[in-house]
Amino acid sequence: MLRFEKSVIINCSLRELFEFHTDVDNLIHLSKFRGMRVKLLKATLPIAKGSELLLKVTGFGIYRTKWHLRVTSFNQPDSFTDEIIKGPFKTWKHTHKFEDTGTACKMTDIIEYEMPFGFLGDIFRKLFFKRMLNDLFDFRHKLTKKLLEK
Repeated sequence: MLRFEKSVIINCSLRELFEFHTDVDNLIHLSKFRGMRVKLLKATLPIAKGSELLLKVTGFGIYRTKWHLRVTSFNQPDSFTDEIIKGPFKTWKHTHKFEDTGTACKMTDIIEYEMPFGFLGDIFRKLFFKRMLNDLFDFRHKLTKKLLEK
């Protein structure tokens, strides 16, 4: 299993940060990256353990896929985890961690995943996906920081 981890410090309360990330409208907003668009097709709300989300993801107007996710862990206000039930990855487990540092909050995204398509997926990961994933979370972290620190 592959692992990606990225953190950012945000000047806001733990409650604000957690609530921001469990609002599905913000997921849609945070996913407007380099031609990528996400549409929420169905959701069990409010987000809690057992909630499911069905998303339609479009890349550059041509690539379309659906992601069916389930929230498998929900520890308000410290963390929650969503895992893919059906979608483009063999496995995808995304843990959102939130920590109060005393003067701000540290937000950490941890993704454990397996690429599809065997060695072809591994080539795609090495050539494109690793950098794209890093850039996507740079974008998400900067936008979250901008929106919550205003």
